Amino acid sequence: MANMSYSPRVRTMNATRAKNTFGEMLREAYQSEQHIIIEKTGMPVAVLVPIADYERMMRALGGDTSGVATASRTQTAQANLRAMLAASHAQMPDVDESEAEQDIRLAISEARRAKHTAAYKPKRPARRKA
Repeated sequence: MANMSYSPRVRTMNATRAKNTFGEMLREAYQSEQHIIIEKTGMPVAVLVPIADYERMMRALGGDTSGVATASRTQTAQANLRAMLAASHAQMPDVDESEAEQDIRLAISEARRAKHTAAYKPKRPARRKA
């Protein structure tokens, strides 16, 4: 069932500004789940929407979403991570952000090392019985 309470932030900009700030527009659409209406000579001609919203729209229309499903899951996971980090920061406002980032990088590095070690652990040949 669709989330009927979802209401994205929407803003409008002209095509020239959109062209000049395209990278910023992508970041805002992706990270802030913002819809950006692009106008040419005052007439709306296109909309930049987050991939998760595009996937929802295509599903509602019965369209093929196979090409966007992975990107949509990634965006959703990143939004969930941002929300979790914001909640953690609210609970521990005295923790220095750079210290927290360093701890996160260390934990990620250790997890990757453990995964790599487990994946490439040499297998012992079976012993033959004499």
